[in-house]
Amino acid sequence: MGARNTQFIVVGTKCDIRDNAEIVAEREALGKPMKSPEEYKELALQNGAAAYVECSAITRVNLETLFEDAIRIARTFNEVRKKKAVANASATSGTAKAGSNAAGSSGGCCVVS
Repeated sequence: MGARNTQFIVVGTKCDIRDNAEIVAEREALGKPMKSPEEYKELALQNGAAAYVECSAITRVNLETLFEDAIRIARTFNEVRKKKAVANASATSGTAKAGSNAAGSSGGCCVVS
């Protein structure tokens, strides 16, 4: 996968069906057995995901973890972007301030003057 400007999380939904023997047997009979969470996580990470989380809206399993991971990843990614912007601006002119823009508000952009 090439360079990208976003982070993403792969989410496995309906993890509660892993506990349903009828559904598990049905999938196996169709020749489509469920993979383990570890297999899905490995696949997600190999394809550039920042994380893999299995959750269930019915049982609420891992919902909080999913949102915490999303917030943590977004914050980390934004901090890295800001540091790169400051480094690029400093290398270019040495006068840019991190997080400043023409309107004077803080954000992910900076103005090099």
